[in-house]
Amino acid sequence: MKLNEINDSLSEISIPYVSRNLELRKQRKAGKKDFKATVNNLENEFFQFLGISNKKISNADYTDLLQFLKKKGVSSDSIDQSVPFSKKRARDIFTKLSRDAMLSSGSDKKKPKKSKTKEPEFKSQRNKKMKLPADVVSSVGNLSTDQKLALAQAIQNKYGQK
Repeated sequence: MKLNEINDSLSEISIPYVSRNLELRKQRKAGKKDFKATVNNLENEFFQFLGISNKKISNADYTDLLQFLKKKGVSSDSIDQSVPFSKKRARDIFTKLSRDAMLSSGSDKKKPKKSKTKEPEFKSQRNKKMKLPADVVSSVGNLSTDQKLALAQAIQNKYGQK
């Protein structure tokens, strides 16, 4: 075998692995961007929450953070309040909560979905909407509510429901 033939055969073998690795790398980067965006959004919403309360982050404490998380519907049981509260501490908490939420949502995808009750389907043999003659529409429109109800019951009795 010549050296060129060996290099060509090696490049043919490694192409699927390289493309697979590139795809995985793209997915990891997309997940990392999504995670960072989630943390940033939580932090921005917390700052807005503090702004509504006329507080700054330097004056905030754990009670403000717990109120915000309660408003968002997030469990705050795992938060250690023995560490002094700061902006960095709030970001660390948002990072941990986001990571936990993303990991738990990934495991939810593997669970089988509950089947919804299927609603009955009424299929028409005609694809188009049924058109009624104008004189029928006007005469039905002139009927009273009781007469319309009686007409509907008569039609239902004659043709029934399928």
